[in-house]
Amino acid sequence: MDVTALVLLHATCCINKSQREIFDSVFQHYVVGDEGGFYRKALDLVVGNGTMPPVAMAIVYGILFPASHFDEEDDLEMMLALSVALLVKNVRGDVIKRQRLNWHSHVKSLKHQGLFQINYRMSFSAFSKLLNLLREDLRVDAKKSRNRTSNQDPIGPDMILYCTLHYLSGGSYLDVMIHTGISRVAFYSCVYWGMDAICKCPDL
Repeated sequence: MDVTALVLLHATCCINKSQREIFDSVFQHYVVGDEGGFYRKALDLVVGNGTMPPVAMAIVYGILFPASHFDEEDDLEMMLALSVALLVKNVRGDVIKRQRLNWHSHVKSLKHQGLFQINYRMSFSAFSKLLNLLREDLRVDAKKSRNRTSNQDPIGPDMILYCTLHYLSGGSYLDVMIHTGISRVAFYSCVYWGMDAICKCPDL
């Protein structure tokens, strides 16, 4: 395998530490003269701070270390390349843990200040009644949710309804992200889920 192509693949496909470690453990020792990856990691730092683009770094590295231990007639090269591609694809990026809104504390605070109806455009009793009508359709699989979010508590039906009502009233997802600690993707998932539950509810 061409060293330049190998390093370019590393620079463009490996987006986190776990992916880089997997790639290096399989491929780096095939590069003649930099089997430990010392020089390649130094150039990675240059790319990381924006001084040099990945393509230029790959060309420079390929010129410095043009030779590899790959046997062009051996199918092992292709097998390794496929294995690394699959490993890199399946290693998830680093999960960003956000501080989620404590719904019960939030409601208690709003009720104490007399602000619930102003914020939600309905009384707390009306919100609770609507939530009870939709609750079964808004339940989240807790196990799957924790697996996707590195063991964070799942978003509950009350938060899903909150996101839906906020969106329907013309609110921005940015306000919800800042206020609740959920991601943009999670916000829109909540909105679609909530709107679907409302449309399917026979009592509405």
